[in-house]
Amino acid sequence: MLKYSVISPVHNEAGNIEELTNRVHKSMLDFCGNDSWEFILVDDCSSDNSRDVIRKQSLVYPQIRYILHKVKSGQTGCFKSGFMEAKGEAVITIDADLQVFPEDIPYLLTFMEQGYDLVNGRRTKRQDSLLINLASKIFNILMHVLFKLPTFDATSNFAAIRSRFIRNLTLIDNDHRYLIPILKKRGLNNIKEVFVRHQKRKMGSSKYSIKKLMTGIPELVRVYLRIKKSDIYCLTGQNSHE
Repeated sequence: MLKYSVISPVHNEAGNIEELTNRVHKSMLDFCGNDSWEFILVDDCSSDNSRDVIRKQSLVYPQIRYILHKVKSGQTGCFKSGFMEAKGEAVITIDADLQVFPEDIPYLLTFMEQGYDLVNGRRTKRQDSLLINLASKIFNILMHVLFKLPTFDATSNFAAIRSRFIRNLTLIDNDHRYLIPILKKRGLNNIKEVFVRHQKRKMGSSKYSIKKLMTGIPELVRVYLRIKKSDIYCLTGQNSHE
């Protein structure tokens, strides 16, 4: 088994993929060398030439593997596909928009090597719009209170996670937003949150919308009730402390 699997969901990010893969490769190469990691790019039915750029970069870097969705599945579907294919003992999730820095991946992993099961990146001086920042702050406060999380940026999508907690994980709807409370339900409690850098999107357009912001809080309540009452997320066929 490899040591690390980096996973990025991709949808219409053709302008970012080459820089993303170059920077991830350099960061991981400097941290752990050539042979102990992989980079899984999951393309979610992009309508630009993202797939062509992914294929091109996979010829440049042997660590790159890719998954091409035939049906659009959203970020949750991308995470699900990436988790199923990941060979690493730990996975690192990072969006393809380059708003967080691939150079901060080794920073997360240094805490993993100290024994944490999940290291979450908390974005500092966020460079999103005022509306997105405000909505995210409210959403994260509610997440912190409802799920008793030791994190304050649970939806950053930039985290390092022990793979044993994501094996055979059932994800539905927009569960990628609630990954930390879902994993907590599975018995993952050794969590660390660290500050990471954040910048404005360089290329492409944000996938967030007013509609998503308006539906977020009712969805949060529904997910809270589902996680609290259901055993859908329980580990099956394995012990989380193996």
